[in-house]
Amino acid sequence: MTAASPVLVLRDVAKSFSGVRALNRVSLRIERDECCALVGANGAGKSTLINIACGAVQPDSGVLLLGDDETTIRSPHMAIELGIATVHQHDQLVPNLTVAENLSLGRERTKAAGLLSNPTRESLAALEMVGLGDRADDLVESMTLAERQLLAIARAVSLRPRLLILDEPTAALTPNETKYLVEVIERVRSAGTSLLYVTHRLQELEEVADRIAVMRDGQVVAERPPETSEAELVELIAGKGIVAHDEELVERRRRRAFDRHEERNAEAVLVARGVSDREGAFTDISFQLRPGEVLGIVGLPDAGVVQLVETLAGARRPSDGTIEVAGERLRGRSPREAGRRGIGYLAGDRARRGVIPNASVGETIALSGLSRMTRLGFIPGRRVAAQGEHLLEQCQVNAADPSVPVVTLSGGNQQKALFARVLATHPRVVVCEDPTAGVDVAGRESIYGLVSELCEHGGGVVWTGSDLREIATVCDRALVLWRGTLVADLQREELDEPTLMLAQFKRTVTTSQSVIRQDHPRGEYV
Repeated sequence: MTAASPVLVLRDVAKSFSGVRALNRVSLRIERDECCALVGANGAGKSTLINIACGAVQPDSGVLLLGDDETTIRSPHMAIELGIATVHQHDQLVPNLTVAENLSLGRERTKAAGLLSNPTRESLAALEMVGLGDRADDLVESMTLAERQLLAIARAVSLRPRLLILDEPTAALTPNETKYLVEVIERVRSAGTSLLYVTHRLQELEEVADRIAVMRDGQVVAERPPETSEAELVELIAGKGIVAHDEELVERRRRRAFDRHEERNAEAVLVARGVSDREGAFTDISFQLRPGEVLGIVGLPDAGVVQLVETLAGARRPSDGTIEVAGERLRGRSPREAGRRGIGYLAGDRARRGVIPNASVGETIALSGLSRMTRLGFIPGRRVAAQGEHLLEQCQVNAADPSVPVVTLSGGNQQKALFARVLATHPRVVVCEDPTAGVDVAGRESIYGLVSELCEHGGGVVWTGSDLREIATVCDRALVLWRGTLVADLQREELDEPTLMLAQFKRTVTTSQSVIRQDHPRGEYV
């Protein structure tokens, strides 16, 4: 590698998953001693690009160059050997080990007697670089989120990489924590490491980056200098020609149950008043959900959307505020209590938080409603089977019978089975966390139909997800969060993809209800 050679070059790299194109002939060049920022909307292809660069995913086609040499990065371990270290958005630290043990994890050195050696000089220097030099013996579980992020960076830096990839490193950090992390990043770069910095926080770029690459629809569509305005970057991220008010959207809204005027003034099925998170993920959130309404909640990764949804579903305890279901206050804060009060929860990441691998389809569907069917401690098998068959038909789950293993179903049918499990409790409100993720077109239409049917019978739905066009199409109204604060409540006539995109980045949005100012410290209505 010569002094002028780039650290990493991706040339015409393409990747598809199940026929869906994630990367479309992407080309990107990362120079020596530079910080290249990578920005784009959710689904733009950033994660796939990172996974290819760190060896977790293999491209379908294209060329990777390290310096002047073409290479194939077959695994994350091989990437590390080649000088590429990655700090993923969700840290991979072990909470019940010490800082020093986490630094050495996977590359432990032993003494002659088989005992583990002390941390290496490189590891201790990396801890000093990030300001954790006195924390080597502390347990990771005692550290703050910001300290864990610094430790993850120290662990990567101790590998002495040519290139350090940081995926949303400031997503969950406060402004002061972010400021310190930016200082650490500058120290890392000054030590001779190049960086690929992936972020949604456009306001950080001028301070962090030497160059900004913008991704959209699986391609790098532009490169800009760090002083580029946020308005121009948002336009590049969203695209100029995006319009969500098409015939499909208009027709779907025309069919919505919430069109009935008399239900606009009906008693709310869900009310949140001044709800705040114990860990500060969101603050003072208030809203109402009406019968027959689908309410979208959107925001960037650090906005607090996931934490708010978990709170509504009883999976997370708030520090302040109240939640009411059909006029009754939710007191016992647990998913079981929320379910008893009429809140159904369709959690995200069905493989980890939804599907039980060794359960049948019928058992999967019946799980949430077993307490309603149990008699004297016994579970009536015939009743469970009958309910399973009924919900299989209602939710159009393509399974031979309820006894087949749920893991044998397609992703879309697994998701419909989980939706059936939620409906088994006869909820007044369903809280959906990215319900169509990994679901094909036919499966999505089935889920949309189930949501419409629930609303037709006076229920309400809270819907989150990264597909803004889907939010604009499915929802009657959308709340937008920015760093834990509610910054927009967009009505149906205001819902389209560009408006949601702008509001997520806290740019000025003019609506019939309000003007949301980007420069206001809390993004409040003026």
